[in-house]
Amino acid sequence: MNLIHIVRGNFNPNSLNGVYKVIDSVSKILASNKINVSVLSVSNDKEDIYRPQEYKHIRVSESKYLFFITQDFKEFINKQSTDTIYHFHSVFIPWFLPAMKYIKSKGCKHIVLTPHGQYVNEAMEKSLKKRIFFSFFDSKVIQNADVIHLIGKTELNNYIKNNNKNIKFIPNGCNIGNSKLQERDLIFSYLGRLEIKQKGLDLLVKAFGKYKKNGGIGVLYIAGNGPDKKVIEDLIKDENIEKYIVFKGVVYDDKKWDFLKESAFFLHPSLWDVVPTACMEAASCSVPLIITEETNLGEYVLKYQSGFIINKDVKDISDKLFLAEKIFKRSDDYKRMCHNSYNMIHNELNWNNIGNRFINELYSF
Repeated sequence: MNLIHIVRGNFNPNSLNGVYKVIDSVSKILASNKINVSVLSVSNDKEDIYRPQEYKHIRVSESKYLFFITQDFKEFINKQSTDTIYHFHSVFIPWFLPAMKYIKSKGCKHIVLTPHGQYVNEAMEKSLKKRIFFSFFDSKVIQNADVIHLIGKTELNNYIKNNNKNIKFIPNGCNIGNSKLQERDLIFSYLGRLEIKQKGLDLLVKAFGKYKKNGGIGVLYIAGNGPDKKVIEDLIKDENIEKYIVFKGVVYDDKKWDFLKESAFFLHPSLWDVVPTACMEAASCSVPLIITEETNLGEYVLKYQSGFIINKDVKDISDKLFLAEKIFKRSDDYKRMCHNSYNMIHNELNWNNIGNRFINELYSF
């Protein structure tokens, strides 16, 4: 099997681009299964090209006229066999439509598109520009794809259903962490972008305030950065809970894993999302989750009994914090929930399993 991922920009999984990290993780697993994997990045960036050991990375130029593809893009496609599978990542990229049409003109019969959550109703409804662009271009991009890959069921809406019927649901995966359970204090943690409209952090702060005012003994650690940090800090002051909340800043590598491992419970009250990587990373460290259905992890948390599902409601979140505290005080019950969290990743939401699903569900035709 010859597979080519197509992505815009200076592809480098060591950057903050989550799509690049997903492509890299999947490509490594596919390569280990003897699949000939390449990443074709389209960019005029002059930086040194990222060169992975497990798969190929080729960079071609992007046309200054964004609704066209360049000659070197065409030349690369011309060299490929007609049974090559092309997997496009992300959306609202003008040259995707002519690229797909050119690839089809060369006899290709299998194109996959992963929108990575960018067509969700919440994102579309707040942007007239996106809706207009979708009407003229992205609707046709979806129509030209042979398979639409969605990461979570909250992505499925009329934008997609009205333009393609061949839809596959496969979540992102995670590297398996260390299952060894260390001694923990009752620390509730959040790691991610500090953005209220998507992540629901105003609800989290108000719920934590209610929890503390009613006698809760836990503390809250917040890691990450984003446009609403000042607003969140002001909300914390309004709730008079500054001494119970610690901002950890941006954490990477070992500091990130240390942050997750010391957490008793990991919180993610997303109002809309795909599958937050931080949730899976926390679970891989045997940390139970407290999440909304909008993370698209609810069915796994229920299946493995690895945490709690919260509504987008201050009282419900506060009630779940008390329930988590109750479980934490019962050592055997808490350890069982931690073990279940690890098993959720080890048995199902790991990149090896996800990579095999890509092979069997996306690339088989």
